[in-house]
Amino acid sequence: MILPDLFSESAVQNLGQIKFMSLPPDWAEDRRIAAIRANSFLTWFHPPGDGDITIGFFFRGKRAGRLASRNFHELLSLPPHSLKPAELQSLDEVLDDSADPAEFTMESAATEWLNRRHVLVVQGVYIRAAQQSRTIYIDADGTGSAIQEIYYAAPAEQFAVHLAEALEAFNSIKWI
Repeated sequence: MILPDLFSESAVQNLGQIKFMSLPPDWAEDRRIAAIRANSFLTWFHPPGDGDITIGFFFRGKRAGRLASRNFHELLSLPPHSLKPAELQSLDEVLDDSADPAEFTMESAATEWLNRRHVLVVQGVYIRAAQQSRTIYIDADGTGSAIQEIYYAAPAEQFAVHLAEALEAFNSIKWI
């Protein structure tokens, strides 16, 4: 068995709930500063020469409210399934911009197992940015209130180009 190079530039280590995650070869961290909330973090990686295609990691820096936290925690306790409209509505705070139909056209939302961890996966298009995304929402502390996001995003017409690489990266995650 060949072990991954933990010091490779094509890997993420010890980032939120991620102990290790392989990235597509030659993808580099973007050093641009993003305007985000206090105590939050956002970091993203992209293929050489194309900063519009990203795999990113986001933590909001604040906890979700009591009701949203409970709904998210309970959702992840159910067997994997596609979300019903009422479930989606109960997660507005968790989904943030992805819950706003004026901002985001949702294509799918489902819970699934990702390397022995139950997560919420949402795919759709951010309308203004014309970016398609696949976002994984993680209950970071078991309460449903600390939500970490991992996403793949690209201009809608290029989304399929690196989707297989992004899914491979997601499937390489080793959780803390």
